[in-house]
Amino acid sequence: MHVLFDEDGAFKTATILTDNDTSLQLEMVSGKRAKIKAANILLRFLEPAPGELLSAAEALAAAIETEFLWECAGEGEFSFADFANDYFGAAGSKATAVEATALLLAFTFDNPPGRRQLGIALSTNDYLALVIGGVLLAVAWVMVEATRIADEHASFV
Repeated sequence: MHVLFDEDGAFKTATILTDNDTSLQLEMVSGKRAKIKAANILLRFLEPAPGELLSAAEALAAAIETEFLWECAGEGEFSFADFANDYFGAAGSKATAVEATALLLAFTFDNPPGRRQLGIALSTNDYLALVIGGVLLAVAWVMVEATRIADEHASFV
């Protein structure tokens, strides 16, 4: 099994070595191994080989008219894989990995002004971690201030 994932704003492909719930151990096309979060996975696929996916998808994406895609997409959120099934699939069939990746590339390359969007998703656990982190920061600040005040009071006596 192979994956398409986002790393530092670039799309990359790799072969899955180990698949855990929250992270994956991958082998890149170059042979380098990496561990990435499962949330960064955009697409899982069997064919083509990881080294061939992006080049084939780039060639197909060049033929896709992005203005038409944005008109079809509408204003709400959507999954590029589901949209690729609608765009390329015939009679309920699914889009191939190359077709889905081509659609993703078409949406992200040369987007018209106003359509360059970034989506950030936070789960309940992320919000909880932010709240706990904020509380810990506040407690730490209070302790630093208390120490400063105690030192100031000790200098008067």
